Amino acid sequence: MVLHQVAIDKKMSPIEVADREEALQFRKELGKENVDIFQNASGAWMIRLRKGSVLNIPRALNFDRFVAGQIPTGWSAERLGLSKDLAESVDPITLYVLASTMDAFVAAGVTDPYEFYQYVHVSEVGNTSGGGMGGMRAFTQIYKNRMLGKPAPSDALQECFINTPPAWVNMLLLSSSGPIKTPVGACATAAESVDIGAETIKSGKARICIVGGYDDFGEEGAYEFAQMKATSDSVKETGMGREPKEMCRPCSTTRGGFMESHGAGMQLLMDAQLALEMGLPIYGIVALTNTATDKNGRSVPAPGQGILTTAREASSDNSKPSPLLDVEFRRRQFDDELESIEKWYAREKALIDGDDSRVAFLDEMKVRKVQSAQSMWGDSFFYGRTDIAPLRGALSVWNLDIDDLGAASFHGTGTKANDKNESEVTHKQMAHLGRSPGNPLPVICQKNLTGHPKGAAAAWMLNGLLQVLNSGLIPGNRQLDNTCETLRKYDHLVYPNRSFQTVGVKAVMMKSFGFGQAGGEVLLVHPDYLLSTLPVDEFQHYSARREQ
Repeated sequence: MVLHQVAIDKKMSPIEVADREEALQFRKELGKENVDIFQNASGAWMIRLRKGSVLNIPRALNFDRFVAGQIPTGWSAERLGLSKDLAESVDPITLYVLASTMDAFVAAGVTDPYEFYQYVHVSEVGNTSGGGMGGMRAFTQIYKNRMLGKPAPSDALQECFINTPPAWVNMLLLSSSGPIKTPVGACATAAESVDIGAETIKSGKARICIVGGYDDFGEEGAYEFAQMKATSDSVKETGMGREPKEMCRPCSTTRGGFMESHGAGMQLLMDAQLALEMGLPIYGIVALTNTATDKNGRSVPAPGQGILTTAREASSDNSKPSPLLDVEFRRRQFDDELESIEKWYAREKALIDGDDSRVAFLDEMKVRKVQSAQSMWGDSFFYGRTDIAPLRGALSVWNLDIDDLGAASFHGTGTKANDKNESEVTHKQMAHLGRSPGNPLPVICQKNLTGHPKGAAAAWMLNGLLQVLNSGLIPGNRQLDNTCETLRKYDHLVYPNRSFQTVGVKAVMMKSFGFGQAGGEVLLVHPDYLLSTLPVDEFQHYSARREQ
């Protein structure tokens, strides 16, 4: 709906208003010269618009975007246990976030979130989930409804804020006092969330983080995306005989933009030690997260190649890889440090003459020294090095290399620019890091099925990749009717249009791109690589805890 301004060419009939104050409000807005105010014979206050007064008349536009991925009709948060008054008062995206968060808890075997506090302090449970725009229904209430004089809740403003859904999660589910970091990265929000969550845990500020993204669908956003020609034209697609499910075709010759959808996607991140102690199912290892901006320019939505930097690597002699990439070399150095720490501990303990308080202090220092050695020779050995690319280093932590990547989940929106740019970036990374010819990386384009939920996009993709790790099944792009010819030159990639079963997938990666130069990348490794490092007794204890 838009408002069309019309100037009247003659006086209008009088209109009754509530009182003189309301009549003066009309005069104030339309101008003293355009409004007469008087009382009729019965004493009622009236206004009459003079010739030349301007009226705003609503009109409906024909809109060519009438297909979207929507929450099924009849979905109700009340059936999931939320009270009616709360379900009706909060914005729909808050309901989606609450449901998705609880779904993540249940998938982890946690039916009562307060179970966390048997293992960690309330300050060690954080939330780094975020969104792109905030509550769309609330925006409509405070802008459109207020302007039209329609009823709107007095607390509608609070539901507009992007950090409101995480607040409701904490108020209704967690009651934690941990870190709150709310990213806003447009369509790359959920990837930024995982990056922030992982860094928050690694820095020691939290041991558990809720990560993910959320966004809604509304006529305002849909109309503006259409003005940018970013979304699929439903009229054009229907004219070509396409059904709604066929209207998003990433990487195809006939792709014509992304298909909007809405919802939330949430995951539960925690350090491995805590997951093992609690006996929770581990679906994947977050081996690496990265975000990157792009080069100078004047287009906010243009996809860029800044995320190429995860393959940055400079070496004077590429034929001689760094000794640090040899897991046995790192193990020897780690063992040497442990031996040195034990000698230090024995020497210092002999000097304190049985002082119990000093023994406790030494025990704490010993733990810190061991943790420092674990970081140096474990998952941080490649940090800050120019001769080891972050991607290569993160894989090497688990004794893997670039040929062990089993799939790449693309942002794959179905726009002409994104799919080509993303393919070029991933191909260049594989080529630079030496992926073997003849071992193409399967590309997953999940949005052909789910549509594009904006803020939740990377969270949905992450869930898809966890399913790939669990099953070994690579899902095909069912709407890939004809792979675009411009993608042929990227021979390190393959674009399957049918699903196929593998013997197992060791590692996967995903990319996410958002308006505003937001690029994100996440590398996941199969959880078996963590479990295989456990001594037999610890593994058996974990298995027993998990079965409870």
